[in-house]
Amino acid sequence: TGTENLTQDSTTPATTKTDDVLFPNVRYLLIFLAALPVSTASAERSFSQLSRIKNYCRSTTKQNRLNGLAVAHIHKDLDINSSEILTLYTQMHHRRLDFGT
Repeated sequence: TGTENLTQDSTTPATTKTDDVLFPNVRYLLIFLAALPVSTASAERSFSQLSRIKNYCRSTTKQNRLNGLAVAHIHKDLDINSSEILTLYTQMHHRRLDFGT
């Protein structure tokens, strides 16, 4: 049988039955497999969202903007207070020019 039949429920009893002296690497591998997450759906979802953003923006987007758009799209369910963001932005970037008057 292959590793496709291994689940956390099946690897945990196997670690207790594996001889530490004869097969230390096999036991370590079984413990490692038991600790791995079962699903990688969140990572796959992030990659599909990134490809959707890349298709939308094409080659006109620089890396910084693409990173910002990707983070905003992946975490779109967060509540964002736009007035607080505008206040922080205006405090960081003063737009008035000082001509030495």
